[in-house]
Amino acid sequence: MKILLSGKSALTVSHPSHAHETWEIIANYEGKGFYVFDGERIPYDENTVVCIPPSVSHFKVSDTGFRDVWVQFSEFPSFDKTKPTFLTEDSDRAITSLLDILYLVRHKQEPNAGVISDLLLESVQQMILSRLNRQKVDPRAEEIANSIVRHFQDPAFSLDDCLANSGYCPDHMRRLFREEYDKTPHEYLTELRIRSAKKLLSARNLSNYSVTAVCMMVGFSDVSYFSRIFKKHTGLTPSEYFEKN
Repeated sequence: MKILLSGKSALTVSHPSHAHETWEIIANYEGKGFYVFDGERIPYDENTVVCIPPSVSHFKVSDTGFRDVWVQFSEFPSFDKTKPTFLTEDSDRAITSLLDILYLVRHKQEPNAGVISDLLLESVQQMILSRLNRQKVDPRAEEIANSIVRHFQDPAFSLDDCLANSGYCPDHMRRLFREEYDKTPHEYLTELRIRSAKKLLSARNLSNYSVTAVCMMVGFSDVSYFSRIFKKHTGLTPSEYFEKN
């Protein structure tokens, strides 16, 4: 894929109507307003990402101003070319972060900037396709899941604190999480830790990590408890799993 331009909009209230012969992805990270596509007004906010196909006329306005980061490029395989596609960023704002890194790489003229930029853009495209294809999840439950993924390797991570800090009743959040993910937050956390432990143990012949090291790296503070939970989920102790794999 060929990246043609990458840029950022300083705080501004409007972009004039225009169209490109290229694809464009725009991640808005400040301000609210609306896009206009062929007379149709579509609102956006600070978490909006839009993919605009070639030759689609559009403009963007805001009463208070907006900031965004964008990239224009020549190819987007397997994507709808007939209309703009909108999606909302997760709390981790991964798409916006990747576009920010792409912008820095190109404008700092890093060594191998072209190769790095292509890989970053491909990651953005695949992330967008994944977001559009996955089942919608309540954003409150998704924030709990994101917090678990970010902190599962920390033995001091507290699910109770995580739920209490959500701003909602912890029992309500547990029920909501189970409805969305078909498991409790504790089950989600444990399965994530065990899955990570299995990967580390499978690569132990390369990394030479001890079982104790693996235990600590996946967020358990007690080796005996880790071994017991691991065997409950896999039918094998960590050492047996290593030998088998």
